[in-house]
Amino acid sequence: MRNAEAFMPPMQVWVGNEPDLQTMAARGTLGAVSGIANVMPRLVQRLVKGSYEPAADQQRVLALLQILGGYGLTAAFKGVMALLDDAPGWMRVRPPLVPLDAEE
Repeated sequence: MRNAEAFMPPMQVWVGNEPDLQTMAARGTLGAVSGIANVMPRLVQRLVKGSYEPAADQQRVLALLQILGGYGLTAAFKGVMALLDDAPGWMRVRPPLVPLDAEE
């Protein structure tokens, strides 16, 4: 994050690591490149803006990342959808991504 501060401002620095959202919002980030934003866009937006309850929102992000167990976000989100919809077609991903196996 020190590297980001070296360029802020005048350069816009966007967050790419969700656990850094709250910290970077306090430093003036303008946005995020976030996989979690695909399923929780309002939460990511609140964190980027530093609004609502950032500490509680940050804990939600960290809890979700822990639940996903370190798997690639796209494959993990699709795995969750496959379970919720009882639709194995959700498990398909495009290369170079690798789908979760049945055990995962």
